[in-house]
Amino acid sequence: MITLIGQRTGWLWLILAVVLASCGNSNACPPECAELNARQPSYVGWDFSNANLSGATLIAADLTGANMQNARVQGANLFGSRMVRTDLRGANLSGASLRNANLSGALLDGADLTGTDLTGATLTGVDLTSVTSLRAVILTQARLIGVNLSGANLRGVRLEQADLRGANLTGAFLDGASLEGSFSVRTDLRGAELTEVQLPGSELRRVNMSGTNLYDANLRGAVIDDAIMGGANLELADLSNANISNVTLPGANLTDAAMINANIGNFLADGALLVSTNMNRSNIIRLVPFLG
Repeated sequence: MITLIGQRTGWLWLILAVVLASCGNSNACPPECAELNARQPSYVGWDFSNANLSGATLIAADLTGANMQNARVQGANLFGSRMVRTDLRGANLSGASLRNANLSGALLDGADLTGTDLTGATLTGVDLTSVTSLRAVILTQARLIGVNLSGANLRGVRLEQADLRGANLTGAFLDGASLEGSFSVRTDLRGAELTEVQLPGSELRRVNMSGTNLYDANLRGAVIDDAIMGGANLELADLSNANISNVTLPGANLTDAAMINANIGNFLADGALLVSTNMNRSNIIRLVPFLG
């Protein structure tokens, strides 16, 4: 096993030269590079396609523009790595740690992200619609600005404090997912499945949740501002202590929803179903329930 974590002594550089020579002038790296452990190396534009990097340690590695198509990266440690525009199509990243990694513009079609830890990672502009699996992926505090997750299966996934500005989650499955303290601005959640989702303390500003299923969702203390929620299902949803303003809910179902102690302003619920909705102690500035 080659370890590049010591001081820059003469023998260390000799070993490094041998490694580079074995990889060839084309920057193509053979499967043996699975045994390469490094700290803060630069592999900009390198070819790791089909390489076996399972369990490798590449902390803070610069893999900008690298080709990692069909690479086996299971259980690898890529903490803080820079993977901007890295080609990860078909790669197996199951169980890998990409905490605080930057994957902006990375290609992930056909990649396996089962159990991948992306805590604090940046995935700006990434398309995740064609990954093979997002099961048990961890996206806590991840920056998912402009990410395409339409139709994605995110059931039970952890997205606490995630930044979902401009993300596309149309038709996504988020049943039982945890989005506590998440931040959504201009996020598209039309037709998404959010049954029993956890959204306490989250911010939902200028979001489109038309036709979204929020049955038994936890929205306690959430901020919902300038949202479109026409036809949404909020039956049994808990909106206690929420701050709700400039929300339109034509045809929405709020049967048995709890809005206790909520601050409600410009709540336009034209044709909405408000059977047994609990608004005890709520501060209602303007509520228009039935106009059509």
